[in-house]
Amino acid sequence: MTQANWQAEQQLLVEWIQESPTRLEDVGDIEVGGLGEEEAVWMKAMEPLGIDTLNQALEELRDPLLHGDLYRAARVALFCGSFVERGADPTILADIMVEMLEQRLVQALQLVVEVEEGWDLDSPDELPHDRIQQFWDEHPDWVKGWRSLGFVVLPTMTMLARSLDARQKARSNTAFMELVDAMEEVCEVVYYVSQLLFMADDEEIIVLHHGENKGFRVRLEAVRNNFHLFTLLQDTLLHHPGGPLLLADPPDPRIGAIARGEVNLDDDISVDAIWGYFQWTHRAGENLEASENDEGVMSHLIWGEMLPESIRPCRGVPVILLEPVPFARTWGANFFAPLHDALRSSVEILEILSPADVKEWFHFISNQTFETTDKSDLN
Repeated sequence: MTQANWQAEQQLLVEWIQESPTRLEDVGDIEVGGLGEEEAVWMKAMEPLGIDTLNQALEELRDPLLHGDLYRAARVALFCGSFVERGADPTILADIMVEMLEQRLVQALQLVVEVEEGWDLDSPDELPHDRIQQFWDEHPDWVKGWRSLGFVVLPTMTMLARSLDARQKARSNTAFMELVDAMEEVCEVVYYVSQLLFMADDEEIIVLHHGENKGFRVRLEAVRNNFHLFTLLQDTLLHHPGGPLLLADPPDPRIGAIARGEVNLDDDISVDAIWGYFQWTHRAGENLEASENDEGVMSHLIWGEMLPESIRPCRGVPVILLEPVPFARTWGANFFAPLHDALRSSVEILEILSPADVKEWFHFISNQTFETTDKSDLN
C-alpha cells in the first residue's frame, strides 16, 4: 500500500465522518458491531502500514475526529485505539479522545436526565423503541451521544492506560471529571474511565514501621485502592533486589506480578495482610493508649476498599504506619488486578529513611494531641 493510496482512503473516511446519519437504525451502539463500507475499506488500507505511518495517520485524524459527526467520528475512534494496541503512539490522540468523550457525555447526560425524570427509568436503553425514536427526531445528538459512548470509551482507556501524562492532563479538566462522575453509575463503560482516573498516580507516601524503626518514602503509580497499595507495598518491601527491607515472610511473587500488571490473572488468588495498616493518628499522643482496644483499632485503621487519598497527611505527606496485624485480613484479586492490560502499577521506593529520621517522625507524631489529630494536615 503506497502512501498516496492509504491517504486517499483516509480522505474518503474523513468526508464520511463529516456527514450525519439520518436514520435511527444507522446509529447502533457498540454491541451491534460490524464495519460500514467506508470503515472496512479504510481499515484494509491501514493493515500493512508500519508504526511511523500509523502515527502519521493518527496525527492527520486529530481535527476530523474532534469536529466530525458525534456518532461516525466515535466509530472511527474505536479503530484508532486498535492502532495504538499495534504499537502506535498513544499520546497523539489521547487528548482528542478525552475531548470527544466529554462532548458525548454532555449530550448523553441530557438524555439520561430526561429518562430518569420523565420516565423513572435507570437507563435510556430501557426506553421503548417508539420513545427513543421520538428522542431521535427531536434531539438526535442526545441519542448519538449515548450510543457512541462505548466507541469512544474503549480507545480512551487504551490510550490513557499507556500514558501517565495523558491521565494527569485528563484529571486537570474539571468539567470532564464532573461529567465522568455524574455518568459512571448510569453507564457501565464510563465506570471504568472513572476507576482509571481516580487512581493514585505519581503520589508520594511515607511508610513507617515502629517496631523496626524503619521508614520509606515511596511513589505510587496506577494504584486503584488501598488493598492494591498494600499488595504492591508488601511485594516491594519484601522482594527488594537487595533483600527484604523488613522482617516478615515474603508473599508469593506471582501476586506482585499480577498487581503490577505484568501477568494476567489466571486463577482465584487472594492476599493476606502481613502488617496492620494504620493512619499516623494511631500513634498520636493519647490515641496510642486508646488504640489498644477494638474501638480504637478500628478508628485508625486504613480501609482497604477506599482510595489512597483517604490516607491522612502529616507534615504535608500521607503517612502509613505498619503495625502488628490486629486481626486476620484477606482480600481478593478483584481489588489488586489492574483495570487494563496496558496499565503498569507500582510502588517505587524513592528513599530509605535514616534511623534518626524515623525516630524523629515518631517523636513528632507522639507529641500530637487528640485535638490536633482532627486536622487534615500538620506542617
